[in-house]
Amino acid sequence: MINSPIYRLVEVSSIISFAETLPLECVALPNNEPLYPVTTGERLASYILHLIQMEDWPEEGRALVDEIEEIIVQLDTGVDKPDAWRDLYDANAALKAYIRGRY
Repeated sequence: MINSPIYRLVEVSSIISFAETLPLECVALPNNEPLYPVTTGERLASYILHLIQMEDWPEEGRALVDEIEEIIVQLDTGVDKPDAWRDLYDANAALKAYIRGRY
């Protein structure tokens, strides 16, 4: 039961909600090192992408996950995109509403 998709959705949403509490300048800080992930934003984007890609999502709610994944893939290639972070937070608001309304 703990590995059910709803718990994964809550986990994804919780990490994004945490990212939203951080200053945008912190999560959108570009990486100047030859390593990845180094910055806070890179670590968050990498972890969220991992959570999304490790689950076989059911059709219900899949559109929300796909939207978040699309944004995270953009951020995974470079976190210095404040608009993408804002889009992610907006997508997370929709995900939270889905979770509250469904479960």
